[in-house]
Amino acid sequence: MWKIKKGLILLAFLLSLLLSPCSYISYSAAPQAVETVTMQRTQYEKLKSIASNQQLRLDQLETKLNQLENNSTEASQELTELQNQLTECKKELIETQKQLRSAEISLQTAEEKLMKLQISLDRLTEKIDELTHDLKLAKRQRNLWSYIAGAVATGWLVDKLSN
Repeated sequence: MWKIKKGLILLAFLLSLLLSPCSYISYSAAPQAVETVTMQRTQYEKLKSIASNQQLRLDQLETKLNQLENNSTEASQELTELQNQLTECKKELIETQKQLRSAEISLQTAEEKLMKLQISLDRLTEKIDELTHDLKLAKRQRNLWSYIAGAVATGWLVDKLSN
């Protein structure tokens, strides 16, 4: 009798553990469109770590369920139900991991685009600096020629007036 009570308490505990990581999962029959998600690298790493921890937790729960299944014959229906829920959680975790891989690819693509944009901006900045320098140089040359022309004209006038 004590073994049965102990087994049922353990089953209730495992059921609560099993349902807690999967409580956010929505089950729908219709397939949803594939979405691309971009996120910061730190956020991606955090989600990846959480997914790894959940995988470890699912493996531990599966081991415990297998031990319970071997030790208990009365609760086999509940164990089967728990096993099915565990399988569903594993499917959801695999789907989440696929989405994380997709997000990593999106992050890499975004980083590549940002690097190309940075290179283009650097080139544009160089061109603008060159043009600005050329304009300043042309202005200096124009001013120099106007000073030279003024000096020549003044010298010519002084020569004409002194003769």
